[in-house]
Amino acid sequence: MQWLMHRDGNRCRASLRAFTLVELLIVVVILAVIALIVLPNLISSASESKQSAISMNLQRIRMQIQLYRGEHKVLWPTSANFTDQMT
Repeated sequence: MQWLMHRDGNRCRASLRAFTLVELLIVVVILAVIALIVLPNLISSASESKQSAISMNLQRIRMQIQLYRGEHKVLWPTSANFTDQMT
């Protein structure tokens, strides 16, 4: 803690610079505005990434079905074909 000396010889504490309530409110408002700008973009990018993951999975399934059809000369894989291969 720092002490200051008055001209009359009395000591007093040096006042430390603190933030005022107005300054704190301004910072809170600025952070809220930034959050309002950024959050919708984050939400939309999350849904877009989920959509792209789903489309990639569908493409893989389609490719696997085409490979199966080419290999086994059938139109669609059936559960009977799958269980025969598992045993």
